[in-house]
Formats: sequence, C-alpha cells, structure tokens
Amino acid sequence: MNELVTKIGKEPKESITSLELLELINKFRIEDGNKTKLEHKDLLKAIRNEFRKQIGEGKISPTSYKDNWNRNQPKFDLTLKQSLRLLTKESIEVREKVFDYIEKLEKQNQMLRQALWNRQNNQWLLTRKQGKITRRKETDAIAVLIPYAKSQGSNNADRLYIVYSRLVNRLAGVEDGTRETVDVETLLHIKKLEDLFSKVIFESMEKQLFYKDIYGKCKVLGYQLMQFMKLDMPNIYKINENQKQLGLM
Repeated sequence: MNELVTKIGKEPKESITSLELLELINKFRIEDGNKTKLEHKDLLKAIRNEFRKQIGEGKISPTSYKDNWNRNQPKFDLTLKQSLRLLTKESIEVREKVFDYIEKLEKQNQMLRQALWNRQNNQWLLTRKQGKITRRKETDAIAVLIPYAKSQGSNNADRLYIVYSRLVNRLAGVEDGTRETVDVETLLHIKKLEDLFSKVIFESMEKQLFYKDIYGKCKVLGYQLMQFMKLDMPNIYKINENQKQLGLM
C-alpha cells in the first residue's frame, strides 16, 4: 500500500481521496479476515448518500482521476473527519484501525505545521543552532565514556549515544526523531539537559564512578532539572531526598 502518512518536509495532509480511503478499508478488511472487497463505485455511492446535502450545496464536489485505460473517472476529496462518517457499515476492527490511522495522521499534521512554523521563526532557529553546539559537547563526552564503559566490562557501550539521546528525549517529553517539531521552550529544556549530562559524565569519570552509576546520576539530576524548570516543587523535595540517599547531594 502506498504510504499516505505525511512526512516532515512536505505539506500537511488535510484530506483523503476516496481512492485512498478505499485502499485503507480493503487493507484493514483483509487483516480482519473479510475477503469481500469494497469497490470504488460502491464507496462513491455511499459518499453521495452520506453527503447529499453538502454536495447539493457545493461544499463537496467530485473531482476526477485517470484510470489504467487513461479514462477520466470520478472521485471525491474528503476531510479526515468526513472520511470517518463512511465507516458505519464496517466491522468494529476495521473502524478502529481506520480511526487509529486518521488519529495518527492528524497528530503528524499538527507536528508538521509546528515544524513549518519553526523554520520561519528566528528565535527557534537560533535556539536550535545553539542546541546543536551543546549536543556536540555531549557527543564528545559520550565518545570518551564509551571506552571508559568498555574498560569496566560493558558489552553494549557503543549504544550509549542512543541511550543518552533517548534519556534526554524522555525527560523533555519528546518522541525520538521529532526535535524539529518542538517549540522553543522544549528546545531550551533539551539544551540544558544535554549540557548537564556532558558535565556529569566528565566529572563522574574523573571520580571513577561505574558507568551505570553515571547514567543513573544523569537520570536523577536530569529529572530534578526538569522539575525545577516546570516549577513542580512537591516533586523537587522528593528528588532531593532521593539524591541524599544516593549520595548525590
């Protein structure tokens, strides 16, 4: 099946054609064990019945596409919400899968709109540039940490880049691979976390801490930093007590 989900760098996908919807429904029917294939002509009929009023008022109009014989054939372009109204006759499983797909698509649209806005915002661009400089410092620290961890018996030290990157993302509330879509405040959180981790890594290696304890220290201090930035004082007090027990304060 053609990938319909919008990727960063393109325009948000605000609509879905009847052909794309047909492809989705038939795909999910097969996964549900239903071998009955929905024909495009039947879907068009359902669209005309469901949106009779909107079509009559000109709010929804048919368009066309070229079939395999280069003939013009009718189709409809629907909003994502409109497409959901056509699923009443489908099984619960098919409806759920289409709902999940549309929900994922709408979430990616929101992220894409944020990314497109970010690229036109000077403050965001400057913050992102500064953040990349800080990230290089953290990467340099991890590059030293890898052989250090190997010398202490680690068999997966080469994965430490990914491990620390995911820790930053998790603490900042960011999904992996989506930093281009976050706002300025979140970029600042990421920058502060990576700056903290690079310092903790170097200082901890000087003290000959075990590499797993270095990660644990970064995790605790990173969580504390995020609580301070979010002004969540009750959790800060709890973390301070935990750090005293860990000997980090």
